[in-house]
Amino acid sequence: MTEIYQFTAPGCLILCYTFSMKNAKYAMLLTLIYALACVSIPLSISALELSLGLLVLSLPAFLKSSGQRTGKWNKFTTISFMLLLFIPFLSLINSPDVSVSLPWIRRHFFMIIIPVVMITAPQVGRHWKWFLGLFVGASTLAAAYAVLQIFFGETLSKPFFWKGYYVLSGAFFSQPNTLAEVLTLGFLAAILATWLARPLWIKLIISGCSLLVLAGIISTRTRTPLVVVAVAGTWLVVKLFGKRGVMMVLVVLILILAANQSNKRLFWRFRKIDLNHVTRMQIWHYGIRGFATHPVLGIGYGNFREFLKTHVDKSHQDLIRFNHAHCNILEVAATTGIVGLIIFLLFWGRVAWDMFNAWRHSRDQVQKAVFLVIFTAFLAFHAEGLTECTLKDAEVALPFYILVGIFYATWKYRPGKINN
Repeated sequence: MTEIYQFTAPGCLILCYTFSMKNAKYAMLLTLIYALACVSIPLSISALELSLGLLVLSLPAFLKSSGQRTGKWNKFTTISFMLLLFIPFLSLINSPDVSVSLPWIRRHFFMIIIPVVMITAPQVGRHWKWFLGLFVGASTLAAAYAVLQIFFGETLSKPFFWKGYYVLSGAFFSQPNTLAEVLTLGFLAAILATWLARPLWIKLIISGCSLLVLAGIISTRTRTPLVVVAVAGTWLVVKLFGKRGVMMVLVVLILILAANQSNKRLFWRFRKIDLNHVTRMQIWHYGIRGFATHPVLGIGYGNFREFLKTHVDKSHQDLIRFNHAHCNILEVAATTGIVGLIIFLLFWGRVAWDMFNAWRHSRDQVQKAVFLVIFTAFLAFHAEGLTECTLKDAEVALPFYILVGIFYATWKYRPGKINN
């Protein structure tokens, strides 16, 4: 899979060009980059990596001309972020195979997207509603494709990848499980867009998009994202729409039950799951065992599969195909030890605290709603991360890092300014 930092040649051209640009032209370039990113998130990981690579490479020019800093990040958050960024290198001490660790460390450095988005997003903040619309629209297209696959199967997939329901993640869409995880964020964004819309006909269109995205999540046969989006979506709909929200939840529930009774084919992929709970508990068992063998610095970042090769019982040889512990917290504990786990919890705990306070203390209703959706998306991501290594999948982690960066960028606005 193409990594964002491999676009050196076009990136250097963009970098040279931005040094000669005025702030107005740079803001226009940023608008195009963010528009490309919003469309790419649920559709193309390669295009997303390209847009974020250009964003990273253009940042030095912006800092040179504006002198802007990280705003709401205090020293504690900054220090814990830097420690979390570099902690995998410390875990190499216990790594059985450094060559295996390094590719995962490179992907871990995608976290740098958080401060980059945080610094650049305010320059295009006046377009945020358009970006939201682009993301919801792209999520709707991705969901429609997932739903159509139920009826057309490999016939629909052949132009992209030969494995039927699994589509090449580096080309167009992602695998079903990662697509469902990204669509979870798209579903929450659709709820916010519905709440923000004013004309009734636009509300109806966006509401239809949110239902289609929900159907797309169902059709990916991935249970955890569906549970997460159901709980988070119900909370948001009730919170943003009040009594009407309760009625909307009941209508959706009735529609789902009716569809399940009249056409069971719609739900067969949801019932068909590759990893049952027994397999997952076995993986967690070896994750705990990895932490117990190297409690301080872990077994080495990215080396979970190498650990399995030498520690699994004969009856569990099939587990060697897995390269992570299927749990963010357990993966961090096993591969980076107690040192990495503490830093991990400190940083993400502080981000959660900042989001919670931003939501509770905001007086502007639109800003409060935006913070509520972002905070809910944050909780949904980490709730799903209890059963998946979501931070190990670039398709899922990059949109999440963008979300966190956007939160800190938005937090800089004065109350009411976000309405512009």
